[in-house]
Amino acid sequence: MNFLDYGLLAKINSINNQVKREFMKIIVFY
Repeated sequence: MNFLDYGLLAKINSINNQVKREFMKIIVFY
């Protein structure tokens, strides 16, 4: 794995965490 792949994985992981937070907000509202 090179540095570019690691940066891409970190970015995807960050986006996934944001999506999970949005889902939690939606669940709380309903």
